[in-house]
Amino acid sequence: MKKVVALLLSFILVLSLTSCNTSGSTSSLTLSSKETLSSETLSNSESNSTELDTPKGISGSNYIDVKVSLQNRGFKVVHPKVSEVGNMQIYNNEWVDPDTGINLFCGMTINANKEVVSASFGAENISGKDKKTFETVANSYLKFCSTMPYNESKPEEIKAWVEKNISVAESKPQKQIGDAEFQLSRSTGAIILTITKSQNNESNNANSSEEVFEYINPPKD
Repeated sequence: MKKVVALLLSFILVLSLTSCNTSGSTSSLTLSSKETLSSETLSNSESNSTELDTPKGISGSNYIDVKVSLQNRGFKVVHPKVSEVGNMQIYNNEWVDPDTGINLFCGMTINANKEVVSASFGAENISGKDKKTFETVANSYLKFCSTMPYNESKPEEIKAWVEKNISVAESKPQKQIGDAEFQLSRSTGAIILTITKSQNNESNNANSSEEVFEYINPPKD
């Protein structure tokens, strides 16, 4: 389990560095972001950061939405840690599903504006469950994670895409929606959903999505 999480952290750091020169815009935060903002302060000289040394994040995203929503689902309270790379912070968290023993984890890189530069969510079959059970749990969790709010997000469309492609994750299917690029992948005993800032999004639309972030009231399945 630790090896998979360590590999995940290395992977999202590389993805974040490739995003440093892309463009994006910031929109209004969701309710959970506003409520938590005062107690969530980035510790790496946030007030001194500039456009030049802060990688662009997914437009309209805020890591607090993900953090609070995972906590509502049962994840422990974890705060970001300072990264030595690119004026960013790293958020890592994991939770073992009590019904199946399947490990669910999350890793995010966050810029000084609290935007998500890249995020990876995964399910790891540490309990050796059968394929159907494992894919059912992974499907539920990754669909939930795919609804991360940002400008131009389309929760229902991306959930349908995850469900359709999770059984072929080893082929690394990809999909772009607005400023975010989604990719499913599969390694031995794990299925991972990666969300990164798109490198070729022509739209700088700053209008925030009207969709409701499903993390706030997590599904019971």
